[in-house]
Amino acid sequence: ALYWKSWMSLHRHGHWFAADITTEWTYDDLCIHVDGLPAPRILNAGSGPIVPSGLLCSGLNVPVVSVDGLAHLYWRLYDVLELTPPHFPMQCMLEQLSSCFPHGYFHIVHVRNALDHAASARAAIHELLTVTRSGGKLLLRHARNEG
Repeated sequence: ALYWKSWMSLHRHGHWFAADITTEWTYDDLCIHVDGLPAPRILNAGSGPIVPSGLLCSGLNVPVVSVDGLAHLYWRLYDVLELTPPHFPMQCMLEQLSSCFPHGYFHIVHVRNALDHAASARAAIHELLTVTRSGGKLLLRHARNEG
């Protein structure tokens, strides 16, 4: 939490963050995966405290649900730093996603540099697949030796 407190203090823009920071939560163009779907749902799993307000695809604002096992700590940081996120991340461990969401609920499940924080990567991947809709996509995006 100390890392995030310092980072958030340095990068804040008013009561939140500049748009370029909040749109960099994915390495991918997720729109190619949801274009044409009638009511797409995206999970940003292991989101950290910097949550997106949504995803603009072909003029449609696609909602993004963000979850993190440390969300309860991020909520306190928002208060301490007087930040107002567009959405609060939900408190949910990667290994417990199916207790937070129905099976097969999300069209896209996206994880960026968070799987290594799970107590059990194997259990986390199983849960990520469980909440991914049949025919949906699980995108695991991780950097090597990110420091």
